[in-house]
Amino acid sequence: SSPDKEAVQCFKSGKLEDAVSAYEAALHKTAQQQEWSLHFPLWVELGRLFMDLNVDQLAIRCLNRAAGISGASEGISAEKPVRRNALLLRAICLLNEAEADPLKEVSDCLGLWLDACDRPAKGDQEGVDERIAEWRESEVEPALAADVAVAHGLMHLVHGREEAAKAFGDAILAANSAASCFGCERATATKWNMLAAVMSNRKQPENALSAYQQALVLQPHYPRALVNRGIALQSMANARSAAASFANAVELMPDWCAPLVWPMLKKAVEDDPTPDATLAEAARDESVPKLRELLGPVLTSGTTLADARSTLKSMGIKC
Repeated sequence: SSPDKEAVQCFKSGKLEDAVSAYEAALHKTAQQQEWSLHFPLWVELGRLFMDLNVDQLAIRCLNRAAGISGASEGISAEKPVRRNALLLRAICLLNEAEADPLKEVSDCLGLWLDACDRPAKGDQEGVDERIAEWRESEVEPALAADVAVAHGLMHLVHGREEAAKAFGDAILAANSAASCFGCERATATKWNMLAAVMSNRKQPENALSAYQQALVLQPHYPRALVNRGIALQSMANARSAAASFANAVELMPDWCAPLVWPMLKKAVEDDPTPDATLAEAARDESVPKLRELLGPVLTSGTTLADARSTLKSMGIKC
């Protein structure tokens, strides 16, 4: 099979390190053959995968290539929809990886995204925040509704506004569109994870766990959601379940990015109110198979996807 199809199969089966290698092979092949219409979308997909692995710095490097910000081949650029998707994902990464000023850097990135969406400013004084808000209040074409809602949610986040949760909820409920960044099926789990992170930051761990569960039913092999879920569980003093979530994440991650999670897993094991010498030894030895055997699955067998609108309503989000 071709490397890009192999990458998708590896991703779906949870072989994430193999997926990274397959995407890299596909990028090399398409560059050699100058198949640029296939090449640049692969940078976006590899960027998404690094975001799933909780390695936003590497994600930004990939997305920069697709967006034409750095490292693109001279005289060659991605098609506008590809650049648009890369810029929106890059803005999300900048929430955590901005060099100095997240508000400015996220806003600047979303300004480029608006330009790629053919939504120019109406005047010199119209800022990015106003441009996105005005677009959402007008008739957004259904294919881009999820993307515009996510962009608005990002602006709410960098401004510290409460409306971020509703914006991400609207993105979850938006019509599916394979052509957009967050309307495609691949992104549904990402939207739930983003909403869950907002609820965690609001000190609402129960609501966060509801959203993480949705993300993990949709995408069981999702290290970022597993790590975030573990943090939420630790905040609720549920150390053993937190350890199970971290252990599942470590099992899925390539060895080179798992070291970020091991300290969290070991702390969760130490915090368990019912000490278990065998579990402590497995954590100390960094034995993933033993930890998974002792801690069990993250989601109970038969856990199904709940109705999105009902779940949002139960979280106090009216969309």
